[in-house]
Amino acid sequence: MSDNSLLEKLKAEYEQKIAEMELRHKQEMDLMKEQLASMRKLLFSSKSERTKIVLPNPDQLSLFDEAEQEATTESSEEATTVKTHKRKKQHTQKKLDISKAERNVVVLDIPEEDRHCPACGSDELVPVGKEHVRDEVRIIPAKIIVGSQFAGYPIRNDCHHA
Repeated sequence: MSDNSLLEKLKAEYEQKIAEMELRHKQEMDLMKEQLASMRKLLFSSKSERTKIVLPNPDQLSLFDEAEQEATTESSEEATTVKTHKRKKQHTQKKLDISKAERNVVVLDIPEEDRHCPACGSDELVPVGKEHVRDEVRIIPAKIIVGSQFAGYPIRNDCHHA
């Protein structure tokens, strides 16, 4: 055999092995993509008992598929009516009743040195009315005071009358 025929034979074997490896690699990649899609569907799809699980191998049968198919065919034949009702609105926050609370009115007054008119220079400015600015609610927590009371007479140690 000549060197050229030997080189051609080795080259053909090498190309065949590369083609086989590429085919095997493509099959493995397809299988991994299918498994990844199945896992993503299981992880991120809607969760319900009615959801079918996609099996990686379509030839493999599911143990629970028959019961689901029978249940869906029976339930579709019979129509049931349900009485409608309105839900009550849930109150999430209680309103604080401040109508009976103690009122503390604070009047903000102008200092004496600022009570003059810049236009005419008169120092006889007086309040004309009130303007409501805001209501503030302050909750002062209750105090607990413990008072001690004692009754009786002290007993002396050297007295034997007791």
